[in-house]
Amino acid sequence: MFDPQRKPQRAEQTHHRRIARTYPVAIFATIMAMSGCITSSEPQNKHTTTATCRGGEFEWDISTSWRLTVLDEAKIVEAGSEMVADSIPFKTRKSEARSTQGTLSSEIVFEELEKHLKKKVAEPGTSTASEKRVMGAHFPERGQGVYFRGVKQISGTYTFTCPHKAKENKGTVFTWETKSSTTGLADCLLGPDGNSKSELSKMAITSRCPKGTPARAVLNDSEQADQ
Repeated sequence: MFDPQRKPQRAEQTHHRRIARTYPVAIFATIMAMSGCITSSEPQNKHTTTATCRGGEFEWDISTSWRLTVLDEAKIVEAGSEMVADSIPFKTRKSEARSTQGTLSSEIVFEELEKHLKKKVAEPGTSTASEKRVMGAHFPERGQGVYFRGVKQISGTYTFTCPHKAKENKGTVFTWETKSSTTGLADCLLGPDGNSKSELSKMAITSRCPKGTPARAVLNDSEQADQ
């Protein structure tokens, strides 16, 4: 399994499918165009000034969960062969804020959301399809690879209230943590010991590995653990 202390290999090298099954984005030297984000550490003000009013406050009802952003079809790969991912966007959706009562700009909503979460999130209008990356993997033995990528999505509602409850603005928000991007490779021909038990990996196996393949046993293990 993957050792988090292990340094990435050089860019010209490909990755052995048995070393790991789910990786932080930085571990794939063959993934292109990665960019880092830094969360601001500036002091935060509890009150917010908008075009609607001065000194209002936000209230949030937010939940987070893992979401697949890229999911390829399962590919049979012969022993000693290279698998190159198609990196197909999966159920694309854009980062956005929608007003359900009143009008509040997406920029203000997202700025305040980042302050609330203390995390950097995808900017309004960014599509989950932007998570597409290039990846290659070497299979020393015959396998059935499924390339996937995912993020921790953020969804919920907000209420912005002006002083003395003079006016309220309400809406919904959907986005994801930019630093949560995770890349993985499942092998339908390997059992639970050869595949990650992460949520993203199990989602990929559920969606792409045919019934009866060894990888699906990881799903049964999860169900038994929950009982």
